[in-house]
Amino acid sequence: MTLPGSPPVDFLIIGAGVIGCALARELARYDLRVGVLEQVHDVGDGTSKANSGILHTGFDAKPGTLESRLVREGRALWQEAAPELGVPIDPVGAIMLAITDEQAGLVDGLLATARHACATISARSASKLPNDGFSMIRPISCSP
Repeated sequence: MTLPGSPPVDFLIIGAGVIGCALARELARYDLRVGVLEQVHDVGDGTSKANSGILHTGFDAKPGTLESRLVREGRALWQEAAPELGVPIDPVGAIMLAITDEQAGLVDGLLATARHACATISARSASKLPNDGFSMIRPISCSP
């Protein structure tokens, strides 16, 4: 494909969001001429920009689902790609707090699910976490 005033390319990707950029990066590993078109002044300036930048821990992704598989695979891909791209990853993880007895009853099920998806998961004593006025019952912590 050739655009007026541009060199010919083998692949022209429309959109420089997270998917377009990831696709361009992957195609650039091969002996291909890859072009990316974006309608605004910067990459990732649309929907991709609205992302919170948090890697999903997968604590609530049901084991065996596509979501669960993609969370695990995505984490592995990011851990490989981030150093290559010079992007720091701060493994802050997530903490889920059970505040009521009803919520505490759900924690064991979430722990089992999280152990399947998270790199590390642990139940912690409420006394080992900062307390901002909540009565915490059986908190769990999940890190990428």
